[in-house]
Amino acid sequence: MCRPFYGTETDKAVASYGRGSVPRAFIRAYGEVKLAAVRAQQAAVHLYPDDYFPYLEKAVQNIIDGVYDSDFVIPLEQGGAGTSMHMNMCEVAAIAANDMYARTEGVGNFRAHPLDHLAKFQSTNDTFPTALVIMVYRELDNIESLVVKLQEQLVKRETAYETVLMTGRTELQDALPMTAGQLFSSWTGPVERDRWRISKLKERLRIIPLGGTAIGTGFSAPKEFVFAEERELRRITKLPLSRSQNLTDQISNADSFAECANGMGLCADNLVKLADDLLLYTSSMCGEMKHGELQYGSTIMPDKVNPVLLELIRGRCMECSALARLV
Repeated sequence: MCRPFYGTETDKAVASYGRGSVPRAFIRAYGEVKLAAVRAQQAAVHLYPDDYFPYLEKAVQNIIDGVYDSDFVIPLEQGGAGTSMHMNMCEVAAIAANDMYARTEGVGNFRAHPLDHLAKFQSTNDTFPTALVIMVYRELDNIESLVVKLQEQLVKRETAYETVLMTGRTELQDALPMTAGQLFSSWTGPVERDRWRISKLKERLRIIPLGGTAIGTGFSAPKEFVFAEERELRRITKLPLSRSQNLTDQISNADSFAECANGMGLCADNLVKLADDLLLYTSSMCGEMKHGELQYGSTIMPDKVNPVLLELIRGRCMECSALARLV
């Protein structure tokens, strides 16, 4: 088995950008885009010999499964709109498939070329953002499930504490009586809106530029290939992806990703507010709620309670919020 499974274009990119690593989730997503593409190539124009194609499918599936993660050696911080990453993907798929085929069928029968075969009918400009959509959509799915769980827990406490009286405050001063259930209701509201917001973000984000090739005109890609590629990608990912009806727009604009980042920033802001409130109500100054003991509060005062998780939530959410505003 030859190693590494990348070629000269990846080496050139390493020389330009240095060595790095690619997130597993993105390798998986781009591998799924490539698997859809090679299956569409075979269905539309029968690009590969019948005895070779199973090895190519296996090589790309191995990429999806993480077998060749160590061969994706380019940092995400790169120029060229992702062309280096695309070539890294094509080289790994072609070289790995050629290696498996040669060891089984013999050298010289057929060798796939990273550019002439693996990238045929495709551009970085439509495949790279499609892979990004898949990765981000799955992350939104995960975040949505966590937001739903948080909403359910808040609603449960809203009901459980609906008769427990406490002091309501404005500007940190005692104001009017309220119930603890009403306090939890004030936290449930923004979380409900976060849930709605994520649902809307997913609806817009699922639109992909696949098939638009370089500038959205679909140059060089047969219609049979474009339709098969979209169909295969939905089957592989099991996501409700839909090819854009305005590919020139989808190729040239990325505001849906910026909208997604801003939405996550709002979600983070809401969690900061919730954590701030809990810090107040569990503080020694207020003391209306009790913070659970998680670990030593201090090396010199071990019995002191430290709100370590609330502080972690605040810090991580502030970081998320700040990053969202940079997009």
